Order: sequence, then structure tokens, then C-alpha cells
Amino acid sequence: MDASALSHRRVSTLSGGERQRVMIARMLATGAGLLLMDEPTAALDVGQVLALHALLHDLAEQGRGIVIAMHDLNAARALADEAICLDRRDDTGQHHHGPASDILGPEVLAQVFGVGVTEVDGRLRFTRQPG
Repeated sequence: MDASALSHRRVSTLSGGERQRVMIARMLATGAGLLLMDEPTAALDVGQVLALHALLHDLAEQGRGIVIAMHDLNAARALADEAICLDRRDDTGQHHHGPASDILGPEVLAQVFGVGVTEVDGRLRFTRQPG
């Protein structure tokens, strides 16, 4: 996470992205077999996001479990093998689970979020639906 260069600084002087990198580095230092992450790319610049994605891919290849909650659905599609998409339109706990390519595809996402979803060149595009 390239966070060792920040070790001499007080936490209160770190930017949001620097603080995020330190928190991820601390989590990784534990050596835990299962990583639980909530919006791990928040406040990271594009280079750091790509580095984190590569690192997470390598960790998964090494057998570590990784669970990530994220709102960037295109990034989730690129990272995930499997996905769970919660349907928050009611309180029944309805959800969709399966291969990320299916769950994070236009049909399921349009249903869950009530928006138009198209896929262009492998990327999702969203549009508001009237009403």
C-alpha cells in the first residue's frame, strides 16, 4: 500500500487517501485469512485503486478470502468472482447471489435499482427511469 513512507506522520496530518492506505496496510499486516472491506477504494487516486485491485487479486489467488462492500458496480464486476446484490426496495431481505457477471449484469441491476442499465464496451451505463 506504499504506506511506510507515512509512518513518521501523525494521523491527523494525513489526507483521506493516505489514511485509507494506512488502514488497509494495517489490515493486511494482520495476515488474516479473510479480509472484510467496506469501500476500500474511497479517497484513493486512480493509480492507488489499480494497485489495490492488483493486490486483492493476488491475495485471492493465494487463497485468502476477500469480501468487499462497494457501490462502484463496474469495479465490482472487474474484481469479483461472485456477488451478492441486496434488494433494498422492501424489508424482506431479498437478494441476488451468484457469478458476478450475472448478478452485476443489466437485468438484475435494473430490477434492483429501478433504473435503466445498458452495457457498452463491457461497462455499465445507468439512466433514470421516468416516474
